[in-house]
Amino acid sequence: MIMADRPQQNREERMMWGVTKRAAVAAAVVVGAVWPAAAAAAPAEERAAAGETVCPDRNPEGSTPYRPVGTSAGQFAECTRGVPVLLDCPKGLLWNLRLNVCDWPWRAKETVAATETLLRPTPEGLSARVTWEGEPLYRAEVVITAPDGTEACSAWTDDTGRALCEDLDADGSGYTARYEGTEILTGSSATGAG
Repeated sequence: MIMADRPQQNREERMMWGVTKRAAVAAAVVVGAVWPAAAAAAPAEERAAAGETVCPDRNPEGSTPYRPVGTSAGQFAECTRGVPVLLDCPKGLLWNLRLNVCDWPWRAKETVAATETLLRPTPEGLSARVTWEGEPLYRAEVVITAPDGTEACSAWTDDTGRALCEDLDADGSGYTARYEGTEILTGSSATGAG
């Protein structure tokens, strides 16, 4: 996002954007806050074949290279050649879903987005997919509970928004997949048909 594109910003917002972006990049480089994506080893074509990815190989004209992550409202993913790279917002700031910047908490919480969780059996096990506004959500923790209410599995979503519990050989009947959410993303759940 270029500052010239945002003439309506006041001085405080311009300063916050510049400080936030520089601080996030500096934190990623200096502190080592950059985490490679779990599926980074696979080519983008393979990830895309498995389902829509968080980060396309190239960002379409006018789109942002930034995405929210499911672990914390104080983090975001920057798309680099089709791979999401996690970055931290400076302490005390949260990711603003609409402005695509680290922002003051009171303003970031005004942009809360709903998530959706889908649960389905696969040959590998039970799979849950978490999305926000139709986009896959990266690094969201999904807890799958058995029909008796016990926790059967906990897994993190990959760059296609998919969490897989490989040890579960079930048809999904009565199982529930739950994503707790963050300050800026609502929680969601899905129950397998029985």
